Amino acid sequence: MLISVSDKSGLERLVEVLNEYGVEIISTGNTARMIKNAGYEVRTVSDYTGFAEILGGRVKTLHPKIFGGILATGSENDKIDMLKSDIVPIDMVVVNLYPFEKMCQTDDEKLAIENIDIGGVSLLRAAAKNYERITVVNSPNQYNDLITELRKNNGKISTAVRKSLAVDTFAVTAFYDSAILNWFNREKQFPEKRLLRIKKINDLRYGENPHQTACFYKDTDFRGPGLSDLEILGGKQLSYNNVAEIDTLWQMISNHGNENFCVILKHANPCGAAIGYSMTDAYEKALSTDPVSAFGGLVGFNKTIDSALASELVKRFYEVVAAPDISENALKLLKTKKNLRIVRFPEMLKTTENYNFKRVRGGFLVSDFDQSDDRFDGFKVVTKIEPAESLKKDIAFSWQMAKYVKSNAIVYVKNQTLIGVGAGQVSRIDSVKIAAMKAEQNGFDLRGAVMASDGFFPFPDSIEVAADYGIAAIITPGGSIRDQLVVDKADALGIPMIFTGIRHFRH
Repeated sequence: MLISVSDKSGLERLVEVLNEYGVEIISTGNTARMIKNAGYEVRTVSDYTGFAEILGGRVKTLHPKIFGGILATGSENDKIDMLKSDIVPIDMVVVNLYPFEKMCQTDDEKLAIENIDIGGVSLLRAAAKNYERITVVNSPNQYNDLITELRKNNGKISTAVRKSLAVDTFAVTAFYDSAILNWFNREKQFPEKRLLRIKKINDLRYGENPHQTACFYKDTDFRGPGLSDLEILGGKQLSYNNVAEIDTLWQMISNHGNENFCVILKHANPCGAAIGYSMTDAYEKALSTDPVSAFGGLVGFNKTIDSALASELVKRFYEVVAAPDISENALKLLKTKKNLRIVRFPEMLKTTENYNFKRVRGGFLVSDFDQSDDRFDGFKVVTKIEPAESLKKDIAFSWQMAKYVKSNAIVYVKNQTLIGVGAGQVSRIDSVKIAAMKAEQNGFDLRGAVMASDGFFPFPDSIEVAADYGIAAIITPGGSIRDQLVVDKADALGIPMIFTGIRHFRH
């Protein structure tokens, strides 16, 4: 057998067991020295091939006597060739690769390139291809199962196990090569070829609907905190829809660092959101937006959930409660709700350079994420009338909320509280009316509120309706060929209008 490993953990135990079955070991450099120092016989690759390692050890296993021993099938023609070239058959290959993925995270490009494994990948692929005769082992994590199999079959490995190890090996080499390609492409926004490197984390109970199957994969190239890093502190396993909505929840709370912020999501739309003088106050204000729609939703906070807040949360039915931290007493209270999923975020999200992939038939749509500076001082007042200073926080807050509502989106905000939401309508004026209807149903007076629209207003009719409601300011991207008509109407009706220059469609 051949052993050549970068990670030598657990190797001594494996060699000990192999020695019990009289396995002859061929090995390279440092690996051979470790085996010899442990008291076991080992033949170096250089001794076997008659060819010394060169180029600082970068060339040592790339030799016909090594690959002939691995790729030989056992046919009569192969036996003749092997006899002529003094090649012995190799029936097990234990190789793990240089730690390129670790080294490429440094700024040292030469170090990263030096850690691109050539011989190791070739050995693994050759052995995996010939799995009917050869056992291939690519990780110390496989040693215990390998030892169990050897014990069970008196030193032999079954074909089923060899095939399973081969499949895993091809996955490892594919991942390894794709990591190298993606690293070389790291400065290109849209390279000609891009490889998705995803690893299965767990199965989910079902997909978006019960008749659909689903699981969760981690993006192994994602460098920031991700959904696989969430701590689940209580309740049922997260569902497909839970995971998708927690992604939105996490993004929203991360936009509010020092404020006391709460958001309630339902079907990935905020149905409640507010900034309060305390976390409990923020929650109560967010709940007041639409208490009926909040039923069965997800609640997120940007600061610690204490016992006072937890005692309010357990009074209602929610699918998920999430925060960056939860006090011990609060956790005990929340756990009294048996099925409530309690989630702790590892940290607040930061601006990311990663891309968003959307599956379509026969391909992918790829874009960067919708990231923008949504502060008021980045906007432009386009009417002759300036908004009151007291409205500026509501204007900024309303724009932040509109970003996360499905288009066509209209939101109303008053006192940094979301008071009306019109989501997912095919007509923008319908969203204007639905958001007002929801606000009035929940006892809010729209007079003095701010209206935000995720896209431009194609006609002045929405502005006329907003004036009837007593809206005090409007924020919108602008960009319509009829912008001037809309602005003139706002001026005529005495409503200051702000253009952001950025659209926030969410589909």
